[in-house]
Amino acid sequence: MASSDQDDGKPDLGFDSTTQLTAEKLAEFSKMHLDEVAPDDGGILLLLGGSYGERQYDVNKKQMTIGRDPALEIIADAEGVSRRHARIINTEGVVTVEDLGSTNGTLLNGTRLTEPAKLSEDDLIQVGAAVFKYLPAGCQELRFLRRQEDAARTDALTGIANKRCLLETLEMHFELSRRREDALSVVMLDIDHFKKVNDTYGHDAGDIVLKDLAMRLQGSALRRADVLGRFGGEEFVVVLPSASLEQALMVAERVRAAVAKEPFVAGETVIPVTVSCGVAVLTAWHGDVMQLVKSADEALYEAKNSGRNRVCQASVAPPKH
Repeated sequence: MASSDQDDGKPDLGFDSTTQLTAEKLAEFSKMHLDEVAPDDGGILLLLGGSYGERQYDVNKKQMTIGRDPALEIIADAEGVSRRHARIINTEGVVTVEDLGSTNGTLLNGTRLTEPAKLSEDDLIQVGAAVFKYLPAGCQELRFLRRQEDAARTDALTGIANKRCLLETLEMHFELSRRREDALSVVMLDIDHFKKVNDTYGHDAGDIVLKDLAMRLQGSALRRADVLGRFGGEEFVVVLPSASLEQALMVAERVRAAVAKEPFVAGETVIPVTVSCGVAVLTAWHGDVMQLVKSADEALYEAKNSGRNRVCQASVAPPKH
């Protein structure tokens, strides 16, 4: 795939807009201004508990259909729900609901719908045995829920994705790549001799290195769609949607160079830091995301053992048993 440089200096490697926007949203989630409301933010539908579990759906498309069909945007696999039961329409943040001629009808606050109706805060939509609560953009409860979700997916020290968010993101792109026969790569990086940094300069200085390293990598080393997260301790992972092995190796080298090119500063202390990187690309024999992560980890181990401050790639051949 051809690459081109964008105005922000980060190369766009040609993946489709749906994947790019989804990945960008995940990559930028830690920078969200949760009190600001986009003009087309339709809020969420919260599927209330019961045996169906509590789930929330962002009303982020112009039209979203509710029903039992697993291909729909909002799935309600409950008793009395038609395959295509109701439709949610978002017109620049004004959200309405309409029944689609379902067998059992759609109830809004207990009243059966006969025509499309505008939704307001705390409205209850019942389709069969499933009940949804509507929370518009900007309402206090939705801000609280989004803050909770943001905190649960963010590494407290660095402000980037945490391990949970990374694995969820990787799982999403793993499935997309399998379905679309698209590329997917992972870079795992580890700060060289980080224990020595902590022992020599103190843990506060070590924390500054971790935070500044995350900022430095997001600033120039990664593509717009790449998702950087802290995997644990001094170990970071980059998820690279639609990236071939060659493209991932280029990103990993930029990561390595961005860290090594100038030391980190903690107060008046100058701290030289390097990282080692392991790169893996999704292959047919990777049965799940953890096998892909393991491949990147093995390549990282090789980079450490061969001198550190370098990039190594995982074998694309299946492991020998």
